[in-house]
Amino acid sequence: MDLNSFKTDQEIILHIGSWIDEIEFLDECRLSKKEQLHLFTATAEVSGKEVLGDEVQVQLLNAVLRIPNCIEWIIRSNGVIFNIKYALARCLEFAEKMLYPLEKTENQKFYAYYLEDAVCRNLTLWDMFRQLLNEFYDCGYSENDSVSIFKFLKEKKPKIGNERVEKIQHHLNDSAHKMVRDTLRNSFVHSVDPTSSYIFHRTDSSGKVRPQFEYFLPEHPFNNLNFIIADTHKLIEFMTEVICEMLLLNYQYVFLFSVDVVMPCGKNFEDPDYWNLGVLKDRYEKLVCPCLEACDKAHLRDGVNLCKPVEVRYSRNSCEGGFFVPKMSFLEMEKTFGKVRIQNNQD
Repeated sequence: MDLNSFKTDQEIILHIGSWIDEIEFLDECRLSKKEQLHLFTATAEVSGKEVLGDEVQVQLLNAVLRIPNCIEWIIRSNGVIFNIKYALARCLEFAEKMLYPLEKTENQKFYAYYLEDAVCRNLTLWDMFRQLLNEFYDCGYSENDSVSIFKFLKEKKPKIGNERVEKIQHHLNDSAHKMVRDTLRNSFVHSVDPTSSYIFHRTDSSGKVRPQFEYFLPEHPFNNLNFIIADTHKLIEFMTEVICEMLLLNYQYVFLFSVDVVMPCGKNFEDPDYWNLGVLKDRYEKLVCPCLEACDKAHLRDGVNLCKPVEVRYSRNSCEGGFFVPKMSFLEMEKTFGKVRIQNNQD
């Protein structure tokens, strides 16, 4: 946001403070112990074997097995986001105490210190975003490979997707991001403190010594903060888009849901096994349950009274869940999927 739209410094301070608070942490998509064991078992079964079948299914399996590595990068990224928010808050605290932008005081020194910290951690978060992209889209780099995000996006554009890469590249090439990555970061690391005023002298083409005013008027402290906060918000937006895509995979193939069904008579039955949502969506119309008592809704098959649930509920961690409502009658189900047969446990 253009800070010139505010009338007073106090309005700017309130805006920047609020914008720092609005920097959100990433959904870490943590797995339960059951889900971790489920993935570990799947990995062990696939390891060392040739996976046969549809190429799309093979790619899907590989993506699912990379989920734990992605989660590790997200958890580490949240640690960096916490540090960015802390550095920005302290930076604002000292910027607010400065009476004028060019003062040379302890307040200015601490402002510059936390500004540099926020810049470095912001660029660290960009590196972690690259690691997340590399892992989720199976781009082939090791976590120890040193490659810039610019080169990485250019090389792996087909794997990540043209639209997503072009959107990220557009931001990376924008002047606002360059202010953080080039002007602020490079100045702190390679040349002069970008928060202070300098006058260097250079010899021009005619041989005369002239003052160099490039560093005479640095950006206002609030402007520097504004650039970093805006860039951090945009980066988290990019990361969240990838995490949302990962969550779709998790809900379909990784997260385990407990399932209970509501019978026509109103009774509830809970399945002792856990389900992947993708499997449940494919099979909920096929579910039948044995009835202890015969009723007008039951169908006798192989000496067992069976009923079709009127509602199939699923939940995870007692908070995430939903339900399916079967549409087919018992006879319509058998016509579509075949007659129900009761398996003898001794077979």
